[in-house]
Amino acid sequence: MAYLKPELIAEEVVLREYGCTVYMVRNGLSSRGSNVRLWLTNMRLILKAGFGPQRTLPLHAIVDVREEKIGFYNMARIEFAGGHLEWFTVQDQTQFLAALQAARSGAPVVPVDAAPVPVAGQSGGQQSKAVIAVVVILAAAILVCVCIAILAIGGYMFYVLPR
Repeated sequence: MAYLKPELIAEEVVLREYGCTVYMVRNGLSSRGSNVRLWLTNMRLILKAGFGPQRTLPLHAIVDVREEKIGFYNMARIEFAGGHLEWFTVQDQTQFLAALQAARSGAPVVPVDAAPVPVAGQSGGQQSKAVIAVVVILAAAILVCVCIAILAIGGYMFYVLPR
């Protein structure tokens, strides 16, 4: 997952990167979400998986952080202002929760529409267009290979097999 990089805003610093699984918890039962990368910065939690857009959670809006056991998992339960809850299992979860508590105490208020800073000479739009181009080229190559295989099998059946 080396291609995953968070889109940072001005004066934002990544404190640590974690492997993370996001959960949906309803009525004491959990269902597994997707495996993502999670970045703890001095302003936000940033979640990003594969080709999707990043999701950000501002540290200044966190009301409560604790670890809870749901089923077989010890999950990080993060409550935000307004009652919004997020549930994660994180690599080095004890260290993550301590780092999150420390980071949120000094976190500035981040505007919701803060624009990301371009990554080292390449904008996020160019990077996503490059990824889409690679996916389209791979899909076209697979389609060509399947067509060739179908034609080869059809030719074999027409000329070689007895009628």
